[in-house]
Amino acid sequence: MQNYVVTYLLPRIEHANAVEERGQPGLYRHEVLVAARRDTDVISDVRARGGVPLSIAAVKPRRAPLWQGRNRSHKERLLQAMVFSVQSGMSATRALQRALEADASNELGPTQDALSVLRAGGGFGDSVRALCLFDESTLAILESGERTGRMGESLQAALEHFQKRSAGNKAMVGAIGWTFFDLLFAVIAIIGLRFQLLPSIAGKGPEGASTEAMLHFTRMVNLAYWVNDTLIALTVVLIILTVVLGWGHFSPNEPFRLRVDRFLRRVPALGQAIEHNAVSASFTVAAAMLKGGVGFLGASDVASRASRFEPVRAFWVQAFERVNNGFSVTRALRAPLLDTSEALLVGAHTTQRQLAQVLSSIAEQRDALAMRASKQFGVVVFFASMLYSGVAVLFTLWVVYLQNSQMMSNLKVVG
Repeated sequence: MQNYVVTYLLPRIEHANAVEERGQPGLYRHEVLVAARRDTDVISDVRARGGVPLSIAAVKPRRAPLWQGRNRSHKERLLQAMVFSVQSGMSATRALQRALEADASNELGPTQDALSVLRAGGGFGDSVRALCLFDESTLAILESGERTGRMGESLQAALEHFQKRSAGNKAMVGAIGWTFFDLLFAVIAIIGLRFQLLPSIAGKGPEGASTEAMLHFTRMVNLAYWVNDTLIALTVVLIILTVVLGWGHFSPNEPFRLRVDRFLRRVPALGQAIEHNAVSASFTVAAAMLKGGVGFLGASDVASRASRFEPVRAFWVQAFERVNNGFSVTRALRAPLLDTSEALLVGAHTTQRQLAQVLSSIAEQRDALAMRASKQFGVVVFFASMLYSGVAVLFTLWVVYLQNSQMMSNLKVVG
């Protein structure tokens, strides 16, 4: 979606900012901010309402500076405020406008853009997109509520999804962050050996040793240099790869993110953590929709669009299609993504509310599994980095041992 400022003439007053066009009585000039996929959609909409478009210009989103950016808790409070307002009987658009007007940071550009869309009569979905706050999965949940008229349930589902996704992202950032720092400390240790200890050892050498012993010592020093240089180069490559994969996992570029996620799924422990987090997040969304009275087809449709993880998205798309083709919900949810105990639990439900409870229970179990897998990955990375730098240390210690043994042999000969 893109924001556009459109100016058009209309034979009636449609917005408060309309003014009568000079020289053309009965026509009113309007200038409003709207959100649309293409500028041609805006023009078509104006003409369909009997207006004459005069100009249209795309508006680049005004993102707030980093030091003024809204954090996760701010976004969560915004969703929570809208949930409370809608539960008290307020419309979603009025709830959003009220929350933004009460926002202490409403001087920020995106907030003003969203308020402009609301005040110009724009819809809830267009206004939320103008905020530039939420990812596509959260927006998909909110827009589904606007489409189906179940905004209360969609807002609650979006809030739970946002909280679950934030927890999953935090675990993912932690896993990738620890990997980065473990590799960084490993390369620092190896660099210390390469540029401080080894030159000191090589410069002294075993005094009075035989030619053969000196050649052997020199070969070992060169081998230690080669091992250290190789490990430094490999570690730098791994650090760069970790940064690229971490950035790719959170990238808004979907094709690139999908390729990164396919690679990460093959990483032991980390792949399981990502899958468990994705299952937990999508099942939480589906459970929230079902608890709110949304039918299974609507809940599965929202859950499929709310997930960025390809296997989970495919799971819900398949379930939606199966129910549409006459399958029971139990059969529709039967897929390799669920293990035997989870499939048994799903098959035991008899009502929609029970299914919501089952999905919530599976989500909690997957949360625990994700946390366990994340910890396992952290432990593996820690010991791998220790072993990694330990190889360089062992080669260096071997050179020191050769130097000392040669010196001790010389002392015995002299003695």
